[in-house]
Amino acid sequence: MTGAKPWRKRMIAALMFIIFIVAAKVLIDWRYEVAVSQARSLFDGCRKAWAHRGFVGEHEENTLGSVRAAAAMGATGVEVDILYDEPTEQFIVSHDEPYQRTDGELLTLDQLLAEFPQDTYLWLDAKNLGELWPQDALAAVAKLAMAIKSYGLQDRALVESRNPLYLGRLSDESIHTSYMISPNAKYAAPLFWLNVYFMKMTYTWGPFSALSMNDYRYGEKVAEAFGDEVAILVSTVNDESEFERYALHPNIRVVLTDKDFFAFDSCSVAVD
Repeated sequence: MTGAKPWRKRMIAALMFIIFIVAAKVLIDWRYEVAVSQARSLFDGCRKAWAHRGFVGEHEENTLGSVRAAAAMGATGVEVDILYDEPTEQFIVSHDEPYQRTDGELLTLDQLLAEFPQDTYLWLDAKNLGELWPQDALAAVAKLAMAIKSYGLQDRALVESRNPLYLGRLSDESIHTSYMISPNAKYAAPLFWLNVYFMKMTYTWGPFSALSMNDYRYGEKVAEAFGDEVAILVSTVNDESEFERYALHPNIRVVLTDKDFFAFDSCSVAVD
């Protein structure tokens, strides 16, 4: 008896591949939906404008001055950038290295948290967790969780990172988290969906409180891919009409901005 013909082998291999892809899709979708349903939220449902690095109209970004100004103007929350400094084993408030200094002084995360305005939410963009050696990153995550808890900010602070592994550690410590992603609807369909399902799968390592992305990433195709239940955070929107369009989207919970859009109440605007 002769073996299967080459075309028949190829058909069987193709069929098995299709079955694998469909099964993987179903499994990831199911796990993603479960994770989204388990996510904890800390977002104001109506006032979605958060200040990007504080309000920088009269203050340098990422400073106590810009943070206080944003809170005084009515911002629901404030986003600041932090970097973990390995030699000193502490977080520095800065977007880049060399570290930002104000009047020659560094601003540490502990200093920021100690003076953070009451009744204001905090978005910490942890810039370099994924660049650290694993043992250093784990130590940084533990210190970050401890700092947020020690200042009583568990219900008002959120940590963002592109590294879902370390975000998962923070989620295990009951810290709110946002997984930063970069979906691209301009990719060819196979590449787009492969990218989406990778991000859906890694979201389940949390679950995380939200997904965050640049505003131009969140179009119709991306919204449909990630569903109606997951919280979305977008940055940074400075055009007023665009800001209002994003703020009125039910999936979007936070819109970062450099402008004074803090009084905008999406719940008071009638949507046709």
